[in-house]
Amino acid sequence: MSIADTMRTAQSLSEDVAAQAAPVGDAASLHAALREANITVPQLLRARAALHGDKLALREKDYGIWNPYSWSHYYESARAVAFGLMSLGIKPGDRVAIAGENTPEWFYADLGAQMIGAIAVGIYPTNPWPELQYIVRHSGSRVVVTGDQEQTDKVLDAMANGDGLPALEAIVCIDMKGLRNYRQPQLRSFAQLCESGRQYVREQPEANVALDRLISQGKPDDTCIFVYTSGTTGPPKGAMLSHRNLLAMTLSYFADVDQIAADDCILHPAPMSHGSGMYILPHVAAAAKQVIPASGGFDPGEIFDLISVHRGAAFFAAPTMVHRLVDFGGAGAADTGNLKTIVYGGGPMYVEDCKRAMALFGNKLAQIYGQGESPMTITTLT
Repeated sequence: MSIADTMRTAQSLSEDVAAQAAPVGDAASLHAALREANITVPQLLRARAALHGDKLALREKDYGIWNPYSWSHYYESARAVAFGLMSLGIKPGDRVAIAGENTPEWFYADLGAQMIGAIAVGIYPTNPWPELQYIVRHSGSRVVVTGDQEQTDKVLDAMANGDGLPALEAIVCIDMKGLRNYRQPQLRSFAQLCESGRQYVREQPEANVALDRLISQGKPDDTCIFVYTSGTTGPPKGAMLSHRNLLAMTLSYFADVDQIAADDCILHPAPMSHGSGMYILPHVAAAAKQVIPASGGFDPGEIFDLISVHRGAAFFAAPTMVHRLVDFGGAGAADTGNLKTIVYGGGPMYVEDCKRAMALFGNKLAQIYGQGESPMTITTLT
């Protein structure tokens, strides 16, 4: 049975008013809402934009130039995506899949979908098309946001083979390089999606009010993301996680894994569809920065460079990534003074690898265990 057949029917916006998250108007009320896990992820981002405005939220290096993005930019970009999705008819309870390398647009698509009560479905960028097909079909995703031509081709292969993707209505590609001659009617660029959203706002005078209402009336127990298991005992299962699930994970991170200051940051070399994406939220909760590598993924030399220029840096890594960092040719001479924490999990860390990593980085490793249904913080070892 599809996960879409088992999930709750989306509630109308006028129902369950008492179960809504508490309104957040200042830092004290935001902290109280976080402590009680009584807030949704879009409401948290809205509060951060209101409280911190032009302060730095995201950094991305593109062609050697650091592009800084403020909390206001983060929030308004996610709203632009939300309006674009609304122009496509996406409504609360619908699913929006995201398949691509790590980019700022990944952040905006994730939160833009959640703003309107839709459910974000992350897909590993390394998944071949049959695995992508399974997740998009099983989740009943109506839209897939792709990172580039490679990911778009996978979606097109999935549409053309087997039973196809009958629920899919739109493919939104972030980087359109190589796609000039593609003529599929479902395909559009990320920029076109946002322009469609702006046109939607121009044609619908109440659009901003409607989106504000959707954000405000979200409830902590609403499903906000699907996380697909690895499928070791059968087909992957779609774990349905609520905003409160993710806030509980955030509180567990603060209690058991690491403390985060507002001038700290998290690097994102691991896929956003896995652990790195989960750790967006603790850093948003702490008003800390997100740093997106220029490569959009993991490169040992790049990670050492990022550590050298970002104070209070933490990141999530699979044990194989830690192994590659230790084995990197310039590791011994690297400046790791800014490194605060490497959180690792998702596979076994061999004792010798752990010893070598501690000899290089110091006592800065935190081992975590989690499951799709309870991500990232079931147990920890620091």
